Amino acid sequence: GKNWPQAFYKRHPELKAMRFKALDWERHDVHIYDKVVNWFALIGKELASSHILAGNIYNMDEIGVLLSVL
Repeated sequence: GKNWPQAFYKRHPELKAMRFKALDWERHDVHIYDKVVNWFALIGKELASSHILAGNIYNMDEIGVLLSVL
């Protein structure tokens, strides 16, 4: 149902919700740009393969990336 996250947390009290700040580009290592570009190249290659159907692709929010805007 629509309240399943709350029920899940009640069943698993050892879990905690956490909020993360966006990556501070000034504080991260200087090679982060290359890592991000490589990650998008890799995920783009995987999504273009014929063994992954478009109907089985979902957004992900752990790092703030939306596949729908690739």
